[in-house]
Amino acid sequence: VNLRLTTERNTEQDWLKTNLGRFTNMLQGQRDLASVGQNLLSELVPLVGAHQGVIYRASAEHRESGGSWLTLLAGYAAGSAGHTLYASVKAGLIKFSESLNAECEALGHTDIHCTALCPGFTWSEFHDVNGTREATNQMPKWMWMDAAPVVTAGIEAVNRGQPVVVPGLANKALATLTRVLPEPLGRAMVRAQSSRYRRMD
Repeated sequence: VNLRLTTERNTEQDWLKTNLGRFTNMLQGQRDLASVGQNLLSELVPLVGAHQGVIYRASAEHRESGGSWLTLLAGYAAGSAGHTLYASVKAGLIKFSESLNAECEALGHTDIHCTALCPGFTWSEFHDVNGTREATNQMPKWMWMDAAPVVTAGIEAVNRGQPVVVPGLANKALATLTRVLPEPLGRAMVRAQSSRYRRMD
């Protein structure tokens, strides 16, 4: 038994030393925190047999209560750049946020809040970066919001401990519509919109 335990311990130590060296070499010279986080997760998550991973960064600014803001720094299987998986990934993250918020409340962690911000279409440089500005400019103006009120709604929701927030009357109406629409009709609308985007791409 002692020999087996010693062998297992040595194997674990060898694994740890090998991978520590590997990660040290991989991250050496990296200056950008987002790149460090993304590179770390892209190697670490599969290595430990996980399916998803995220890294959050605590801000230096503290609220009156003494807590700090956490912002998503990097993610592995925590989001999608493509149209096909966007809806399912977003739905999963919303449910995850609701569950985490409820768990914190149940455990008495009143200083920890998790809020999923569902902003809808928001004017920012995002669409310039991913090359969809021309396509999005063809969309109705009433569907869009400026970034400032979206950010304000998100911050206020966090302070209230609200697990999900949908800013803007148009977005609220669309969110309500998706909950009451029959699923076959909803899927047909998603297919039509997806085809339209792909033609624009």
